[in-house]
Amino acid sequence: MKRIVSCLTLATTFLLLTACGNQPTNDGQTTETTSNSSTHDQSVFTGTVEEVTESDEEDQIIRVKLVDVKAKIDPENIGTSFEHDGVILNAPAEKIKPSVDALSEGTEIELTLAKTPVMTMSLPPQIPGNSIIQVLAIQ
Repeated sequence: MKRIVSCLTLATTFLLLTACGNQPTNDGQTTETTSNSSTHDQSVFTGTVEEVTESDEEDQIIRVKLVDVKAKIDPENIGTSFEHDGVILNAPAEKIKPSVDALSEGTEIELTLAKTPVMTMSLPPQIPGNSIIQVLAIQ
């Protein structure tokens, strides 16, 4: 009987100590993280359009091949995947600014992606529209 009581007391003490020991601390970092989250949740690149292909489907997906891609903001270091073969964007027309007509061969663009975009492992890698925040033609 003493063994059972001792084991239960030990187990209860262990649970109480571990449950109370993991209290979150608020030292000001939480508010700083939320206020800067919009700038840290994106990757920004510049590149040159090599080819633009419009889809015939109703979803208006524009396929843009970029070459000479350079990183401006790259927190996840994904730009190394674009160095040799470029990248193909499968962008919805509404994410291309000012319009799809501004994209032609040789146009410089600024590409804004989610911090960690979804990419294929193909060469060149392809990025779907849900990872693309904006494609901006630089005049």
